Amino acid sequence: MNAADLHRAVRTTLASKRLGAPVFVRYVFHDASKGAVVLGRLARDKNKLSLLITQRIKTIFATATVESRNKA
Repeated sequence: MNAADLHRAVRTTLASKRLGAPVFVRYVFHDASKGAVVLGRLARDKNKLSLLITQRIKTIFATATVESRNKA
């Protein structure tokens, strides 16, 4: 399933009104990129997810830092 398929499936489910408003999104990505590339992707993906759930994302929790990615 690609991102467009996922986006369509989530929008369809939310539009069906069969469930409440999302309050938590778990989003995992694996990438060998470093530094600003990772931050750029995170910013783009955050904006896409925000549109998908039709609300602003207030908090992001990460399991790594840019500094730790630069050491790899």
